[in-house]
Amino acid sequence: MDSQYIIDRGFLRFADEVKIQFAFLESLGFRCVRSEPRLVRFESLDIAICVYHEKLSYEIGSTIESLVGSDTYSFSEILRLVYSELAEQYRDYATHTVEGVAKGVRELAELFRKCVDARILNDSEFFPRLKQQRDEWARNYAIETQLFQARKKSDIAWKEGDFSKVVQILIPLREHLNSSDSKKFEYALKHSNA
Repeated sequence: MDSQYIIDRGFLRFADEVKIQFAFLESLGFRCVRSEPRLVRFESLDIAICVYHEKLSYEIGSTIESLVGSDTYSFSEILRLVYSELAEQYRDYATHTVEGVAKGVRELAELFRKCVDARILNDSEFFPRLKQQRDEWARNYAIETQLFQARKKSDIAWKEGDFSKVVQILIPLREHLNSSDSKKFEYALKHSNA
């Protein structure tokens, strides 16, 4: 069956599978407040957990949000905070078969339970730590993007022998340069008119 033609996903039993595999949340004070063919939402007094089956990609994933705050975090962000070594290999499981849905939901529930067992839901600093991690990731991503663009521009200036321009391009990012870029910068600095 071609996945692009699946309109009604009820037959995949996603919601039923989520309610079975994530039943452990009930013992933690959560209750299922929404159940649809592509989304199941659990809530406690202050936290919401959504498990979803993406409309276009067919990926199975989850999010967590503080009902006190406004930010929502993906499961990969949770995993990166709690088990960074697992986060490196983690990818949302994509499937459009009944068997695949059962497997993907079960694997997600096992990993989620592992995070719960690490007491994330009892940690009053959990959401602030997630926010700090997201902010840090965004800063690092911005720096990497700037470095990528600066390398392209400085390579052109380097080939043209315009060492002053190389210095001008790289100096704002000097503290973030790798060894190779630092050597290029130092050479350009010595041979520029600056």
